[in-house]
Amino acid sequence: MAPVLNLNNEVVKMRKDVKKARVLTIRRLTRHIGKLKSKKGSEDLKLKNQKRVERLIEEIHAMKDLAHGDVLKPACTHGCIGQIHSSVASIGMSMYRARKW
Repeated sequence: MAPVLNLNNEVVKMRKDVKKARVLTIRRLTRHIGKLKSKKGSEDLKLKNQKRVERLIEEIHAMKDLAHGDVLKPACTHGCIGQIHSSVASIGMSMYRARKW
């Protein structure tokens, strides 16, 4: 029972960090989308950028749908507590892909 309580306490403590990391990641992806949309080039290049934009938008929506526990509990069990900021996007997309089947 004690390890479960410790894990839940860690999750509660780290919610603020996960929110901040998620917001920063979404902002970074949004800036990247803006850059891709404004690029000029041939029709093939524009089509390729449009596909990237659609994929990034899908990734942003997946990150918004994730609960804090869905991100934190796998992070805590894999021992990457100190790397939440860098791994929130990768964990979010893996959870999204797992749910998408």
